[in-house]
Amino acid sequence: IRPVAEGPSVLLLEDRDPGSSYRSTAVVDDGATLLMTHNAPGGPSIVMLSVDESGDGSRALETLLEDSMDAAISPDGRWVAYRSDTSGRWEVYLRRWHGGGRLGPERRVSTDGAAGDHIWWYTPADGGPLEIWYIDDRKVYSVTVRTEPALTLSRPRPIAEWRPEYRYMETLSDGRLLMSLLGEEEGPFGRINVVRGWTRELERRFEWAGPSP
Repeated sequence: IRPVAEGPSVLLLEDRDPGSSYRSTAVVDDGATLLMTHNAPGGPSIVMLSVDESGDGSRALETLLEDSMDAAISPDGRWVAYRSDTSGRWEVYLRRWHGGGRLGPERRVSTDGAAGDHIWWYTPADGGPLEIWYIDDRKVYSVTVRTEPALTLSRPRPIAEWRPEYRYMETLSDGRLLMSLLGEEEGPFGRINVVRGWTRELERRFEWAGPSP
């Protein structure tokens, strides 16, 4: 990881085990903590990694949830949705995020499986309540989430088909969708990196003073 401002890149985690991998899925606690999926031979887990160094220069890596993956934090930073197979089948669950790894009671979101490896929080453009989207059986399902005066969840409803050429989708804060598609002659690809705050780095590098007349 490297800050947008000047400074060297910082190695947060190095995994030398060829049988495991880490994938960052959410940033919480005002950027102080990363939630990641740790894929290991014994099964996946959700781990959290402190971005800030401790007094001895180390970074704390802690297992948050066993047999779980794909943590997604709500736009207000108060709720975390994730997939778990603790019931014997992959389902989507929701917990309150109190910060520092402290979680509230578990609530199941899906009702009939969630085999797809994506979870999104969707903010409707009309200002309606938040929604959790997930994939199962090549369909995208939506669950409406209301948190006041108490947490209530709607029944899942299918809203779209998830086709083989779809590779990744992200929901934007204004209600639009950003999706990457696989073309007819394209092979598998790795990932897309989305950089926030890149304009400040661009201004620094090119001494950009404003738009051209």
